[in-house]
Amino acid sequence: MTRTAHSFSTSRRNKVASTLGCTSTVLAGVEMHLQTVPNMATSTCVCYITPDHERTLVVHGAAHHHYTFNATFVAALDTVDIVYIVSFVLSASTRYECAVHAATHLRPNQLLCMNLSSTNLLHKPVVMERLLTLLPSTHVVLGNANEFRALAIALDIPDTSMPALAQAIATHPAVSDHILLIVTDAANPTWVVHKSESMACPVQRVQDSTAFVVRDTTGAGDAFVGGFLAGLMTNCNVRACVELGHVCARRCVQQMGCQIQLTAGERNRCQDIIQAARTADADALPLFTWLERKRALTS
Repeated sequence: MTRTAHSFSTSRRNKVASTLGCTSTVLAGVEMHLQTVPNMATSTCVCYITPDHERTLVVHGAAHHHYTFNATFVAALDTVDIVYIVSFVLSASTRYECAVHAATHLRPNQLLCMNLSSTNLLHKPVVMERLLTLLPSTHVVLGNANEFRALAIALDIPDTSMPALAQAIATHPAVSDHILLIVTDAANPTWVVHKSESMACPVQRVQDSTAFVVRDTTGAGDAFVGGFLAGLMTNCNVRACVELGHVCARRCVQQMGCQIQLTAGERNRCQDIIQAARTADADALPLFTWLERKRALTS
């Protein structure tokens, strides 16, 4: 979550992302709300990388399992426009309680966004059960193609190619009828799906740039989400939101760790994307009609 918050604040200057329930060095633009557990280690995550570049994340759960619902959490929810939940929080009952409160106490103009987070995590029955209870309240679900396939299995949806699989999820009775699915797939196009509508957003391929060097792919998905949420905060159309996510993810994989230090050219590119989206023809935004109606409730 911290990586996503940092990516969000980097691509949207003068905006602040609030993060609850983690420990880290405070980053510019990220407002931290931390709980401390006496005599308990901070949870850690180790990334093992094989010689052929396959990655495995190993988590040592400690203090994060003891995050508790409190007044600070409730107060933070009252100040935000977008509530962002990662599926990792569903592995602990106390954090799930916080997620349920957030999902069931949304203001009319608040959006609830969910990151599927991990294919292996979704194979855990208790996590999937809790995820399914939140889907009826969720407006945007983000994840990669494999994570959406894991969700489809839980919903008894036969495996098929994208975007048909995502469309089957979007129209399933277990999810809300206004849900928007964002499906990333490495260098393949990112799919945007809303009910029976779908749109492919191309990714600039690595070989298209001789200056592009992949250094570390860890956190690229979080970086994408941060850019996407920055677009949502500025009322961009969905294509622009995805494009902002691509800019942040592209920068992330060229650095060690999810630092998201955008170059001046990349920051200017983000501003150009946002400006163009604000002046776009409304007829080009059919996938966001539900969002416009939702925000109109409090305008």
